[in-house]
Amino acid sequence: MLQQLINRIQQQQEQQQQKHGPRTLEQLEAYVGLPMLPFRLFWDHLAALRPWWPWLLPLLAWITWSNYRRERARLIANRNKSA
Repeated sequence: MLQQLINRIQQQQEQQQQKHGPRTLEQLEAYVGLPMLPFRLFWDHLAALRPWWPWLLPLLAWITWSNYRRERARLIANRNKSA
């Protein structure tokens, strides 16, 4: 009974793929191949961290902003020294 259900679901998926073609990401991977691998790995890991996004994204934004301010201050200090 369970095997019949699995077979039916697989047949429906195959029919949908034949009707609509492969999904866009799969099609893109087929065209691009290996160069897309790092992006795909990044996207999969990012999706796996989705429950952490409410804490992770603000943390990354804060780190980015503080690094930007620090680098900007360093550039301004170097510009004032050379002037």
